[in-house]
Amino acid sequence: MKTEFDATVDTTGWEKKSFFVRLILAQALREMVDYGMDYVSEKATENLAGLRHKAGTPSPTPGELPVTQITGHLHGAVRILRINSVLGKVFIDSGKAPYAAKVHEGTVDERGNYIMQPRRFMREAAMDSREVLYNVFYIAIKKRVQEVGRITYGI
Repeated sequence: MKTEFDATVDTTGWEKKSFFVRLILAQALREMVDYGMDYVSEKATENLAGLRHKAGTPSPTPGELPVTQITGHLHGAVRILRINSVLGKVFIDSGKAPYAAKVHEGTVDERGNYIMQPRRFMREAAMDSREVLYNVFYIAIKKRVQEVGRITYGI
């Protein structure tokens, strides 16, 4: 009695499917960057929306967020910039608030003691966004994979 076994590897359609996967990833990355820039910008702006106080008076909440305001220029200087499809940036317009780095990093005397405590409004906004952006990316990919599945299989 003769037995034959055939094994066939069929990759029909995989090239087309891999194209869709690359397309899905590119779209999800663009969506994540757009959402991320908006989210970080909003959080940074919230971190700069503290109580108003007069110039020359000590901050009522030194080293804490939200940053207290004197003029409101720093609060209004948060900007976003799309660099390319997978890269965006949230920054402070130095023309509107040239002192932003000093507020963010604090200022120190010659001994290294803080004169003004750091208030890391941008770092905190970026750190807050990490988990949110992972979820946005996951949901965007999942949604698009389901859409491609319906298109590919005629569902």
